[in-house]
Amino acid sequence: YRFFENKEALMEAVAEKFFAAKVRVMEEVTASDLPVREKMFHYFARRFTLMVAQYEAEPDLLKSYLEIGNQYFEVVRGYVDLGDHYLALIVAEAMEQGHFEGLSIDEAVSLINQMVQCYTNPEAIIYIGTSKLKVEKLAIIVDTIFAGLGAKASVKLVPEPHIKIVS
Repeated sequence: YRFFENKEALMEAVAEKFFAAKVRVMEEVTASDLPVREKMFHYFARRFTLMVAQYEAEPDLLKSYLEIGNQYFEVVRGYVDLGDHYLALIVAEAMEQGHFEGLSIDEAVSLINQMVQCYTNPEAIIYIGTSKLKVEKLAIIVDTIFAGLGAKASVKLVPEPHIKIVS
């Protein structure tokens, strides 16, 4: 209590420290003059590289951050929303150039987040491992996002099976 008003203030300070470098990256990348495809790649790759470096330097510290974050997710949620805001800026720029046809910004952000989830979720680094998650693979994923993300699905959607209840 000498340094923080309450436990929540302490948790906010911990979250701010954990996310500070990542927020700086998001601000720098979205403000850059990079082509939009490279901008999206750097948006994810630079944050991923920071997480990997943090994990490799002090794996137990990252695990501690994750435990705290799970207990105080409402604090973390603000940073997740901030990340979505910056990604939406990149998506809007891409849409101005004709990408992601037929999708709203929110739909595109949601789909992109699902596609790159293992590069943005620190727990994935622990479970999948840094030997399998590579920046080169992320570059292919971003290219794929730009090559094909749109509102039209080319696969035929399979209807849900009808279950017949027999008594």
